[in-house]
Amino acid sequence: MLRPLKFPDRIAAGRALAPRVLEFTAAPSVVLGVPNGGVLVAAPIAESLAAPLCVAWVRKVVSPAEPDVVLGAVDLDGDMTVATEIVRAEGLSDETLAEVAYHAHQHLLAQWERMPGLDASSLLAGTTAIVVDDLICTGMSLRAAMRWARKHFVRTVVLAVPVVDGRTWHRVAADADRALTLEERMDGPFSRSEVYDNFKRVTDDEVAKVLESFGLPTHAPQA
Repeated sequence: MLRPLKFPDRIAAGRALAPRVLEFTAAPSVVLGVPNGGVLVAAPIAESLAAPLCVAWVRKVVSPAEPDVVLGAVDLDGDMTVATEIVRAEGLSDETLAEVAYHAHQHLLAQWERMPGLDASSLLAGTTAIVVDDLICTGMSLRAAMRWARKHFVRTVVLAVPVVDGRTWHRVAADADRALTLEERMDGPFSRSEVYDNFKRVTDDEVAKVLESFGLPTHAPQA
């Protein structure tokens, strides 16, 4: 029996995933890393493709009563991709959902303003958007990122995650034109510690350093 894949860190996972992405990706392309961990996986992929590295600015929206319950994810434009069944099960009103989405969007804007980076929305039209994350939990951040990319007229959406839980993967992959992974596990959800030796939470400073290594400018605050 083969041992499950495990990587020293997210950068190593990105290096391992890059040849597979290169095999199935047409130029021009833009690589979008889901913050924060997905940006570190995305960096070697962007380098391999000689493609722009951008951040897929999305943020999970969680239940005000149960922070572990993900209601969906909001993008930089303030649009929310909703986990309809979860919201219905939580019994939340439209007003409450709008309020928690608003607060998540404000946090996202504040993070965006602090970070260096390219304006992905001006680069995406007619390209292959490669949406990258370090792991899938609910898949809502990835779904929101792919939806946001399509709003900006990409030609194709490629989803790339190093190791995935098969059941969640197939639901999320349905939103992509092509979905790429190195290993699909069918033994239930798993944690980052089962995929990465260094599984610690990725900070904003670490993301900023990666983006700065690509020579990216700081965002101007949004009007």
